[in-house]
Amino acid sequence: MASNRQIIETAGTVTLRDGADGPEVLLEYRKRYNDWTLPKGHLEKEEYLAACAVRETQEETLVTSRLGASLGFIEYPVVGGTKRVHYWKGTPVDVQEFKANSEVNKIRWLPVEKACDKVTYPEEPALIRKAAELEDAVTVLVVRHAKAKPRISWEGPDDDRPLASQGKKQAEVMRSLLSAFGVKRLISSTAKRCRRTLKPYGELSGIQLETTHALTETEAYQEPEQVKQVMRRALRQAIERREPVAICGHQPALPQMLASLGIVYRAMVPGAAVAIHFSEKSQILGAEFIDPPV
Repeated sequence: MASNRQIIETAGTVTLRDGADGPEVLLEYRKRYNDWTLPKGHLEKEEYLAACAVRETQEETLVTSRLGASLGFIEYPVVGGTKRVHYWKGTPVDVQEFKANSEVNKIRWLPVEKACDKVTYPEEPALIRKAAELEDAVTVLVVRHAKAKPRISWEGPDDDRPLASQGKKQAEVMRSLLSAFGVKRLISSTAKRCRRTLKPYGELSGIQLETTHALTETEAYQEPEQVKQVMRRALRQAIERREPVAICGHQPALPQMLASLGIVYRAMVPGAAVAIHFSEKSQILGAEFIDPPV
């Protein structure tokens, strides 16, 4: 018989830093539960899980992480349902002096095996070891532009078609997703709806948006080889510079964009993204399709 238990979505990180004797894991102690655990917390309305993982880690520990590859999720029963906690490997990019708060009483950085012995919950050591064994990744985010104004109601050139009101909201929310993965470069089709999808993050981060006609709908149909060249060059540069990149294109271009990176396409709604995590040798360490929360 199918279960009717509610799924309570949460997210967290396994954040590791370089220590004197190898990687060290960020743990937190919560007096209320008398537990040592990985930082995690509840998903807010209209929030990406990846953004939730970064926000909760920062709020609880004052450590800001940049996400790498997904580590999957664990589930366990709680009052009223089943809690599902999604985890990503994290790298600290800003560490402030910790002060006890309403959630966490103290934090500690511990070597991997000591952290595995310290945590209270039996599901967490496997996550810690998995994160420690996983290579550091550079993320390429392939984005389908946010919801655009319908063609039937637009009389101007198609490349000038703007975002709909929902699309504008999706673009604003996407800032937190790109920030979670530490995006340092933005590439877009020259079409207005693609540029506007990445614009809010560009304004937030101060990153100049780069545009290419090769990712427009027309060019993707007529010159698919150009799409491959754009994507492969962007990947090569991301790995060489160790700079995560977000690339925004159109539905007709997406299959070729993803194939160029070794990912099999599946249907993506407006505002969706694919986070692909690469090693320094261009090997795929993981990938996740991400639907928009709005």
